[in-house]
Amino acid sequence: MDPGLVRKIQAFLVSPETAFRGVKDEPASPAMVHFGLLFLFYLVLSYITFALGTLSLDIGPPEDLPVLFIPHIMLRALPLIILPIYLGLLHGWVYELGGRRGFSQTVKSVLYGLTPLLLLGYISILFLIAGIWSLALITLGLKELQGLSLGKAVAATALPSILLVLVLFLLFLSAL
Repeated sequence: MDPGLVRKIQAFLVSPETAFRGVKDEPASPAMVHFGLLFLFYLVLSYITFALGTLSLDIGPPEDLPVLFIPHIMLRALPLIILPIYLGLLHGWVYELGGRRGFSQTVKSVLYGLTPLLLLGYISILFLIAGIWSLALITLGLKELQGLSLGKAVAATALPSILLVLVLFLLFLSAL
C-alpha cells in the first residue's frame, strides 16, 4: 500500500481537523483517488467476509460461491450511485447555511470523511460505529473546508444523512 495513502488514512483517523486543513488547497482529484483505493479495499474485504460467512450455509458446493460475487458487488457498489445524490443534497445545505468555498471542498469533506466506513464498514458489528464516525468526519471536514460553524456543519450533514437513511429504509421495506 502507498505510504502516502497510509499517512493520510492515519491523519484523518487520528487528527482529522489537522488533516482537513492540510488538504484545503489541494484539488479534489487526490480525494477521489483516496476514496477509490479505499472503496476497492472495502469491496474486496466485504466479499471475503461475505464468502466466509456463506461457507457455513447450505448453498451448495464452494464452486457456486463465485456466482454470488456479481450480486454482492452490485449491492456493495450501490453507494456509488447514491454518493452523487448525497453530495448534491449536502452541498445544497452547505450553501444554504453559508458555505461558499465551492463544491470541491464539499466533495473532499465527504470522500475523506468516508475513510472509517470504508476501512471498517464491511464488518457487520462495526458498520454503525464506522458510519457515525464517518458522519462526524464529514462534519469536521465541512467545518474546516467550508468555514462553517460546528452547529451549521452538523445541520448541513444531518439533514441529507437523515433523508438518505429514510429513503434507504423505505426502499428496504418496499423490497420485503
